[in-house]
Amino acid sequence: MTKPLTLTESFLNQLQGNQGMNLVQKTVMIRPIVKDAFKVNELVYQFGVIDVEDRYLDEGTPQEVNEKYSDHYIVKEAYHRLDIAMDPANQEEECWRRDAEQLRRFIAKWSAKLLGTDKPLSAEDKRVVAEIIGK
Repeated sequence: MTKPLTLTESFLNQLQGNQGMNLVQKTVMIRPIVKDAFKVNELVYQFGVIDVEDRYLDEGTPQEVNEKYSDHYIVKEAYHRLDIAMDPANQEEECWRRDAEQLRRFIAKWSAKLLGTDKPLSAEDKRVVAEIIGK
């Protein structure tokens, strides 16, 4: 299997401008954290509904999130959504408990990766991550 060719934006613009047509489709590599974020119900809702309604994003697609949001921002948003999911009133419903568990797994995985380790985070590491991402 061959690796897709990724061309720079300026080269594509030159090529399209010189030829007067779109000859090359730009290949965008989606970061793994973005792929994982779109497996978490609450983050899909955040990006696809809330951020679109608030006009932070145009469509809330994985490509747009990949382009506009940093890894730290995505983890920070996961912490925010977890706070909402853990509200006592929400925890009475099974769907919120399931969403909270998805968010905890996502946060555990990506907080560790942002700190450069694949080991589970200690309580102190979690505090440090929360400070880093401004939580």
